[in-house]
Formats: sequence, structure tokens, C-alpha cells
Amino acid sequence: MYNDTNLDYDRASDLLGQVWMVLESKKIEIPDIKIVYSVASELLENVYKYSNFNEEEKKHVLFEMLEINSKEYKIKVSNPVAKDKALQLKEKIDFVKSLSKVGLKKLYQYEIVRSKKNDHPGAGLGLIIIARKTIEPILLELLPISESLTIVTITVKISLKKYDKN
Repeated sequence: MYNDTNLDYDRASDLLGQVWMVLESKKIEIPDIKIVYSVASELLENVYKYSNFNEEEKKHVLFEMLEINSKEYKIKVSNPVAKDKALQLKEKIDFVKSLSKVGLKKLYQYEIVRSKKNDHPGAGLGLIIIARKTIEPILLELLPISESLTIVTITVKISLKKYDKN
């Protein structure tokens, strides 16, 4: 599945619906579809959050989901980001990548408590959720295209726990 599009919340919803339909058509079980769907959702939200455009402008994104084999999928998103935001994202991803599975779980729990205290539901959980559900570290590529703009590409690999070979 490949899509090169302008992103808004309606388009993100359409893309996620397509993810669900593609996986369902391959007879993937619902719990595994939910894992892929949640990772894709968090990736698209990060793309939207960090993209380098004003709210009035369209946010361009490349979204790609590849079946590696019947048990693994790779999802890749790319978008233009201001250089300073790209570096902030890199720092966050590097930090999340430095944690063990136990460390990720503790950070997740800490962020849940912190978000409730600060009345910011879900704040900061996206990259943690992605890291907890992927089988390899998050791959981040930064490609400077000007002094102030960088193309950010995030690639993740997801393993399905259960699958139907039919």
C-alpha cells in the first residue's frame, strides 16, 4: 500500500481505513490488525504534528505499508519538517530507542500518570507506543533539503503474533 498525499485528519482516517481493509483481506486476525493500525495511527499523528506547515496549508506526507512476509509488515512515513523540529524528534526517538522493553513500559506508565495530572491526555505517548509494538528499533532518516527544512522518514517493522496462511 502506497500513498503520496496531502494530509488532514479526514485523509488520515481514510488511510487508516485502507490499512484495516488490506490486512482484513489477507485474513489477518483482529488483534494483529489493531497492532498495525495503532502503529500506523501514531506514525500519521507524528507526521501531522511535526510537519512544517501552518494549519491553513496542506500537509504533504508519503505513507507506505509493505508486507515483508505473511507475519511481518513495514510501515514508512515521510514528510517535510523544520530543521529544529526534526532535531527535536530525533532526540525523542533516540531516547525511546535507548530504553529496554521494561524501560519503555515504565516510561509509558509514567507518561500516563503525568498526562492525567497535567490534564493532557495521551501527551508524549505516541513514540513509546510505536517502540513497544515494533520488533526493531524505530529507524529515523533525516534528509536536509534546505537550510531550514528536512525530510523526515520514519520506518518501523511490525511482527504479527497470529496469522492465517489462507
